[in-house]
Amino acid sequence: MKYINNPNTKCTCSNPKHHAFWILNKKNIITSIKRIIETQNINYLTKDCYDFLHNLSGFIAHYDINGFMDYYNNIALLVKDLQNSSDLSDFERYITDKYFSEGEQKMYYADKAEVLKNIKSIVDKIKVKEFPKTISYTENILAI
Repeated sequence: MKYINNPNTKCTCSNPKHHAFWILNKKNIITSIKRIIETQNINYLTKDCYDFLHNLSGFIAHYDINGFMDYYNNIALLVKDLQNSSDLSDFERYITDKYFSEGEQKMYYADKAEVLKNIKSIVDKIKVKEFPKTISYTENILAI
């Protein structure tokens, strides 16, 4: 996520990002998800996609992007968690709820809803059992 300073802010606080516009790289996030699922390879996870996903309902950062990638090396688990995320099942709230749709970040939340809608359309077509079990880096080390 990038920040662009908001020239219309009335705030005089010392944090310039406090009222900055939040910008999502929508194309990068959606492309990353598509590649991960099509190739069943978590190495297609971009920083933009990681920053977006670990902030969704049902997800955690797993310490950093590397921990996240290790945890979701089994793409079936990533798909299952995406399918179970309340952010995907109720993405419309970012457009209909006035807290999101009328505040300073209304463009960010509209973009977030668009990304979530796209991800939902991708993962809703998948039956989790379609993916084979993969061995994570950690499981591989423990097996030695």
